[in-house]
Amino acid sequence: MSGLFDRPRDPDPRTAPSSSAAPKTLPQGCKFCPTCGAKLVEYRHRLNRGLVTVLRRLHEAGGIAKLSDLGLTNSQWDNAQKLSYFELMVKHFRDGKRVGGTWEITELGRHFLAGEATVPGVAVTFRGERVRFEGKTVGVREVEGVAGYRQRRDYAGDATPVTGSEAGGEPPSEGGGRA
Repeated sequence: MSGLFDRPRDPDPRTAPSSSAAPKTLPQGCKFCPTCGAKLVEYRHRLNRGLVTVLRRLHEAGGIAKLSDLGLTNSQWDNAQKLSYFELMVKHFRDGKRVGGTWEITELGRHFLAGEATVPGVAVTFRGERVRFEGKTVGVREVEGVAGYRQRRDYAGDATPVTGSEAGGEPPSEGGGRA
């Protein structure tokens, strides 16, 4: 009779070959790594409104911040690292060392928020690393359904001067006010 204890022991992680030593291509239909027994599955991550909110908060915090300082929901906190799959934010390093919990927005991330760049809509990962993109490229408008992230200079460029009564000169005539 076969039972749980009849199967071979899992390799000792201290002496087992590293995952980089495992073959990059496995037989078709293989569901578990023959070396370490890890589940072999790819995950698809879609860029969504919640992720863009995280990116926007990081930008508003000056571009470098700890996630814990951004006032994120549990879902946003748990999924924030997915922005790195799209190359919109990266882990922050100081003096060659990773600063725990701190991320920074990339140039691509800034341009994406400004509506000046697009990225693939889906990132496919395997064991925590992006292996490819899928789908059409999307901009902030497609993800949020609204215009791109605007900055003060954008509003200044779009400003329309007001004249006459709108500028505080004469009050609108009786019955002729604004609609």
